[in-house]
Amino acid sequence: MKYFRVKALYPKNNMEIIVDSYGKYDEIWQLSAFLVSKGLKILQVWDDGKVPNTEFPKIEEKDINNIIIRRCKYV
Repeated sequence: MKYFRVKALYPKNNMEIIVDSYGKYDEIWQLSAFLVSKGLKILQVWDDGKVPNTEFPKIEEKDINNIIIRRCKYV
């Protein structure tokens, strides 16, 4: 299973989010496309080998049904 992290901006409310996905998507573009379909603008993406552990450590449980919001803040 693949682990992805995406930082995105919701321009309508000027809100930035970071989401993680562990096993729900096979490719990073699938997660990005889902977020874009919800009105978000992709700012940065990381795949399994490049997810930084400095701000938020990776989630440990494999959850193939959900994406996990790690941060949500107004910018």
